[in-house]
Amino acid sequence: MGRGNENGSEHTINGRRLPMEVQLVAFNTDLYPNFTTAAKSPHGIAILSVLVDFGAETNQELLKLTIAAASITYRNQRVQLADFEPWRLLPFTRDIITYEGSLTSPGCHETVTWIILNQPIHITKDHVSCQSPQHSSIYFPFQFDEWSQLYSTMEGGGKVPVAPNYREIQETNNRLVRTNIQHRMSYNCNVSVNKIHYKANHLYPPAPKHSPRRHNNPIV
Repeated sequence: MGRGNENGSEHTINGRRLPMEVQLVAFNTDLYPNFTTAAKSPHGIAILSVLVDFGAETNQELLKLTIAAASITYRNQRVQLADFEPWRLLPFTRDIITYEGSLTSPGCHETVTWIILNQPIHITKDHVSCQSPQHSSIYFPFQFDEWSQLYSTMEGGGKVPVAPNYREIQETNNRLVRTNIQHRMSYNCNVSVNKIHYKANHLYPPAPKHSPRRHNNPIV
């Protein structure tokens, strides 16, 4: 995420960052006993990436996280979420982009299968009044700005904001980027047909042209 007017998604669309990016992280339990081992091992991690844009209404599960963020200002503070359903963070789309890449946190191990959903969910910048899971009224001046109040330091150890906490954009470095998105203009792939031309070697004279005669016989 970014801070203030700075957009902070770690993936870009046509070079544009979105305000936030939610990443749902899983490790390969078929191959590895724990996340730490998987994070350093081939095919260890899968990350489902959900981009977040500004809109008129906040995704309800994202709203629950935003409310919870108000009570965990400092590092190592915890809050229990009630009735949180992670799948509701996903937008209504089956279109994805996927590639093999790296973690964006220090270490940056090349062990991640990234899956980026093609549609964003939304968070509002407007003034809202909402209900927490405990049914107490909480007023947020700006829902997005609430995330800027998280600090990476312990309580009493100063205030070092978590945001911005995105990694700079990296080159694809010839990685294969795959998608199931159907192009609207055509379902056919362009086929390149090479035209090949040959030219005689000018260093050698052409072979003599033989007359269609048989030896000592008239023209056949």
